[in-house]
Formats: sequence, structure tokens, C-alpha cells
Amino acid sequence: MSRNAIIFSIVAAVVFVGLTVGIIGFIGMIFVNTPASVKPASDESRIAEANADANLGDAGILELRCGVPDKVVDTSNDNPRPPIPSRLDSYKKPGLKIGFVPKGGHIGDPPPYRWSLLGVVDSKTNKRIGMDEAVKRLPCWKGTK
Repeated sequence: MSRNAIIFSIVAAVVFVGLTVGIIGFIGMIFVNTPASVKPASDESRIAEANADANLGDAGILELRCGVPDKVVDTSNDNPRPPIPSRLDSYKKPGLKIGFVPKGGHIGDPPPYRWSLLGVVDSKTNKRIGMDEAVKRLPCWKGTK
């Protein structure tokens, strides 16, 4: 057998073993993380966790209560970064755009930020709405699903 054939055989065996281990690991990960084997946290425990973590801020609490927004526009990593970064979370179904600015800190501070609520806008009219209307459209925000 030639030297190239031996090298090819060794490389093929290593690739085969690597792929087999990877596939078995992936399948194991799927079975371990199935919804039947993962106990979901209650709303109360998720809210308590959010309130306990001082770094979450208003945006983090909203995301824990209502899920990940459909779209997030965050200027904190823009280059150059604006003096006061902003974050805009969009939830399509309730038709809300929710604006945040960093809480505390100083102008020009780098991320991560603790986001503080700036206001809520109706997605269709682009007009500001009050918290009462926002909570009617997105009741999970105040923990009243």
C-alpha cells in the first residue's frame, strides 16, 4: 500500500469517528432537552429571578415575562457608539414598539447596559400610548397573563 493510501485511510477513519461522535452527541442533546424532560419555570419564579437580578433592568424583565421580541434594534454596539445608546423592542402581534435607554452610568459608558423604559409606541400609528393600553395589548408585561 502506498504512503498516500495509508494517510487517506487514517484521515477517513478519523473523519468517520468524528462525525459519528458528533451525530450521537447531537441526538443525545435533543433527547435530553425535550420539553417533556424540562420543567418550565412558573411565571412567579421567572419574575422573582428578574427582580433579583439588578442587571436586567426593564428590558430584561419584559423579555422574561413576555418572551423575546420579534425585533430588537440596539445601538449599544454601533460604531461609533452614540453618546446615549437606545434599544427598541418590537412585538408584532400586540403592535407595540417599546423604547429603552441605559439606566444609571455616564454618557459614553460601554455596554452592557441596564435598560430603563423610555416609552411605548403603537406600531401602526407611530404615536405614543400609555402604559394602561400597552398592558392591555401585552398583559404578560405586568404578570397578569
